Amino acid sequence: MGLSRHTVDAYLRRIRAKLGINTSAELVRMAVTLGLASYTHLPRPPAAPWATSRSPARSACATAAADQGATLRTHADAPWITATPGTLCHAMTLRACQAAGFTPRIRHQVDEFATVLALVAAGQGVAVVPQLGITGHADRAVVLTRLLMERRTKVAFRSGAGAHPAVAAFAAALRAAVPPELA
Repeated sequence: MGLSRHTVDAYLRRIRAKLGINTSAELVRMAVTLGLASYTHLPRPPAAPWATSRSPARSACATAAADQGATLRTHADAPWITATPGTLCHAMTLRACQAAGFTPRIRHQVDEFATVLALVAAGQGVAVVPQLGITGHADRAVVLTRLLMERRTKVAFRSGAGAHPAVAAFAAALRAAVPPELA
């Protein structure tokens, strides 16, 4: 797949810590065949043939249409709506705001994006919402602004397992589920 040894080692360390596995032999005995790797708000990894999804994020704010070019910093003093702590969307919002030079003042924490957008439309705050979380037309009070951050999801598998029917079927199903504009 083209993952660097450093990337693989980092993932193995995380997996071992989460599962309480102490040696590589224990990991190999588990016969892990397939996995998903997700990159967020980090430098882009090298291109790989199994890239399946590229989900950009958008900021959502209830403002006049003239404010469409607003940046995160423009909303530093606004109340924020984030996902709950421990979720990827919460972490990405915090990192993006911190990279813009501020820590968001969180008013609401919601994990369902239609509700997040409804809260934004009601003037309860601003939010970062992934493109895949915008499933319908946003309320007229909500202005969506494309942000320069994205999440990349890739299928990873052991060397030689790419031709295995289960791996190939999983990768094909995942690719088919991704909207063309995000592939």
